[in-house]
Amino acid sequence: MHRKKIITTIAVFIFISACSVNHSIDQKKPQIIFGKEINGITLGDEQGRVFKSLGEPSSSLAFALTGGRFFYGDSLIITTYLLPGSELEAGGDLEKFTGVTNIEIQSSFSGKTEDGIGIGSIRTEVIASLGNPELSTEDNNDPSRLTDFYLLTGNELAFLYQNGQIISIAYSFPDVLKENTE
Repeated sequence: MHRKKIITTIAVFIFISACSVNHSIDQKKPQIIFGKEINGITLGDEQGRVFKSLGEPSSSLAFALTGGRFFYGDSLIITTYLLPGSELEAGGDLEKFTGVTNIEIQSSFSGKTEDGIGIGSIRTEVIASLGNPELSTEDNNDPSRLTDFYLLTGNELAFLYQNGQIISIAYSFPDVLKENTE
């Protein structure tokens, strides 16, 4: 029990630290290709490729002993899973994390699609580009928020809007978003 408290305390500290670090991402070219990649990273990419492409994250966080989140400033979050059979100790080896299961952009990410869709774009632009979403859900606690879900190449693409403008885009293997919001 004491070990869980220590791990939780360390995880919270790392998460808080991640929010205050400003790690720059090269955003000179279109970096969102719906159904394929965000910032050159695709679902299933090995962690080593992510680090080679983006560099070391500004911070990281292990959760539920099943995976980790790698933060690149306040604009990009990469979620990975652990190798089967691996156990992660507090301050554990980042090399135990492997494939990418979720890529999320938010806040200061300025990359866009070839059509110019990105953080700050409005919902009608997304619908004009991708059609109507498979599912839309309203936030019961905040009526200004709405999430649209699309299935592209067998994976989920979600847009979180606040007052009709995109504040976050997440690309995940099926049901990853649903599991993380329940």
